[in-house]
Amino acid sequence: MFKVINVILLLLSISAQAYAAPADNYRLELTKAKLSTKKSEEAKAWQQYRKLIKQHPNNYQVLVDYTLFLYQIEQPTLAYQTLKKLENLYPENESIKLLKEDLFRNNRSFASLDYNYEAQEDSTHQHKLEAIGELKLDQFDLGANYKYNNFDSDLLRNPKTGNLEKASVEETIRELYLRYNHKDGHQNKFSTYFSDSDSGISNESSIWNIKGYNKLTLEYQKPNWDYLEGIVGNATRDSIAFTNKYRITPRFTSLITLGLNRYGVDEDTNVAKSRTLTANLSYSFSQYSAIVKMLGNNSYSSISYNIDGEYKSDLEERLSSSNEIYNPLPVSTREIHTLTLSVGKDVSEDLAIDAYVGYSKNRFDDAAPSYGTKLTYRLTKDADLIIGASQALSTDGTNDKVQNINVGIKQRF
Repeated sequence: MFKVINVILLLLSISAQAYAAPADNYRLELTKAKLSTKKSEEAKAWQQYRKLIKQHPNNYQVLVDYTLFLYQIEQPTLAYQTLKKLENLYPENESIKLLKEDLFRNNRSFASLDYNYEAQEDSTHQHKLEAIGELKLDQFDLGANYKYNNFDSDLLRNPKTGNLEKASVEETIRELYLRYNHKDGHQNKFSTYFSDSDSGISNESSIWNIKGYNKLTLEYQKPNWDYLEGIVGNATRDSIAFTNKYRITPRFTSLITLGLNRYGVDEDTNVAKSRTLTANLSYSFSQYSAIVKMLGNNSYSSISYNIDGEYKSDLEERLSSSNEIYNPLPVSTREIHTLTLSVGKDVSEDLAIDAYVGYSKNRFDDAAPSYGTKLTYRLTKDADLIIGASQALSTDGTNDKVQNINVGIKQRF
């Protein structure tokens, strides 16, 4: 991928000499903006590029560099909008077409199908199927998501009766969503959900800034499969969550989410309450770092520290048919700390390999290693085959090890 990008940048630079207006005195200001970006002064670079765009709205090199700057600061929506303007201005430019195909391959309408097999301590098995289709219409994205779960467990407490019994169920969740991409980079996504017994809604509102974004998520009666008993008991969740992503440096980012949750089972909408905290610190190694050099050309690597916490605050108690006190949804307190090293390599233009290894520790319970790998094979210019396998510590309160095998295909249009 990096080799392709470098070739594209060279072609774009050569093309700029043909398309740029000689009378425009913009090169010095463009150099200053590039220097600010290199020095990680992104807010300053942002102002410089905005000024250049205002003064030279149709200048080829200004638009190209602005597109790449937006992509670098993780603003693919704005970057793609700028690229579309370039396409309209210079429809025959092959370099722009190459840039679009390589950097913005995922910013297109698509259909995907994924199969996931999940085993938990040899006693619980889930066969999950997920189909997603998304149509991009200028600033709007229309999508549909279908989830199917064939679940069985040797021994699980029935949320209705409280009895321990063998469970075997089939459940589906269907989602329809509409996402609006504002021209300033902000996003709003509204979703409706339908399960075999419930329906719910959610809304996500993201506000972008030069260093990241803030997101507010609201859920009402959203079908929820976080807990095994919830799959059997048709669980739902009401929640409010706030997320902040902050790019400390171009390579060092933080992400934190704080949330309040209320769970329901069957027709009882309030059987458990909890608070959630998830946090992540991630550092991407430079291509000149020792670990990336060791992996060879077209490689990449990162290290991350993650916290996944949920803290129960109120659980409903019921009396089973055998006069035992039980919780219909046994939400438990967890705080899993995970340190992970990830590596990846573009073996060829058609094959990429990613892998990670880490160690997880639940502050209130056990610890276990985590690891996984993923192969992405480009079947055609627009289609990918993805195969993966992993192991991680369960987050449903059982503290079991969970093994996953995943096979998926994605077609872009």
